[in-house]
Amino acid sequence: NQRIPLLMSRHNSMTVHTGWANRWLYGSAIDHVVLTSNAIREKYRPLMERKVISEDRMTVIHPPFDLSQFDRAYD
Repeated sequence: NQRIPLLMSRHNSMTVHTGWANRWLYGSAIDHVVLTSNAIREKYRPLMERKVISEDRMTVIHPPFDLSQFDRAYD
């Protein structure tokens, strides 16, 4: 039996906690994570520092449109 790789995408910039559930999820259950920005990848820094997930198991694919038009929404 060969296991099908599990891919996850993450689009939000909320904190990625280092609790046991996320350590299991990102360390064992998920094979690769697709992110929409480098800033979101940095949210995984605590898990990377704990050797739960490595950068080679993460890919950033930037959205195909200019997000700067939304920068003014938070002024």
